[in-house]
Amino acid sequence: MPEQEPPRRDEPQIEHKEGEPLPYYQAARYQIERPAKQAYSAAQALVASPEGTYLSAYRFYLPDEPRKPNVAVLGDSPAAEVHDQITQILKAGTPLTIPEPVLIMLFDRRTQAHQINEYVEGHHRPGRVFRTPRPEG
Repeated sequence: MPEQEPPRRDEPQIEHKEGEPLPYYQAARYQIERPAKQAYSAAQALVASPEGTYLSAYRFYLPDEPRKPNVAVLGDSPAAEVHDQITQILKAGTPLTIPEPVLIMLFDRRTQAHQINEYVEGHHRPGRVFRTPRPEG
């Protein structure tokens, strides 16, 4: 059996053990702030509910479109009904694939928050830059 090559440092990988589900997330990009705020508020309410206990919600900007807000809900895979609620919450936006380094950072922030308490809410001024891991080399 050939030896499997480890992932390169310039290709970040979300840790995933065979047999375990891939990390769950749904995200959308919005053209203007108002629907993004509405989606984020609805996502926060869902996360704070008993059904959303194992989820986190984020509103953020990405460098490729710095004036277009994004909303993501991520965490453990929810029940089908909760997934449908998330889809409904995000429907005013365009589905978004989050770049892997950003997705890793969001899951890391989620892990850090859960070490503080099961439900943690934090807000940052627009324009605060969170660094993603840089490739070595």
